[in-house]
Amino acid sequence: MIARTAGVTKLVLYDHFASELALYQAVLESIRGELLSRGAAISSELRGPEERFRAAVDAFFSFAQEQPCAIRVLLHEPHEDAAAEHVWRAVQNGASAGIAAFLETIWPVAQGWTRIAAAECIKSALHGLALWWRAHPYVERQALTELVCQIAWDGLQARVPRQPENPV
Repeated sequence: MIARTAGVTKLVLYDHFASELALYQAVLESIRGELLSRGAAISSELRGPEERFRAAVDAFFSFAQEQPCAIRVLLHEPHEDAAAEHVWRAVQNGASAGIAAFLETIWPVAQGWTRIAAAECIKSALHGLALWWRAHPYVERQALTELVCQIAWDGLQARVPRQPENPV
């Protein structure tokens, strides 16, 4: 099916990937890479912590809106295949590490396990809402972003050092 959808033969597909599992891993890593690169671009911008957090949440939902099939692949845990599940978990752990690195730029007081646990919490919430959003497409992306920011940012905000305002 993948070869047919791509407009190539299975032989051409297997010239590039040793197995279906290798193809699956490449697809998952590509999706994760796109999401993390969007987050890295936000981190490099000169914004306050709340603005970076909001932009990162919106970037995730923007990707979910633009690439619904990619999000379905990324969020589907393949319980029926142990090797595929292992690959999926490794990719998800990489995503959590990337989110934790992003959180470090906006939440410098969190250390060790608290940062990775917070990343896992935020990632799980975003994933759950992306799935929920598929069944409730009438909800606007901006409203969903705002909801997440209201819920998650309040907890983070209590621990983020205040930035001095720039005098104009």
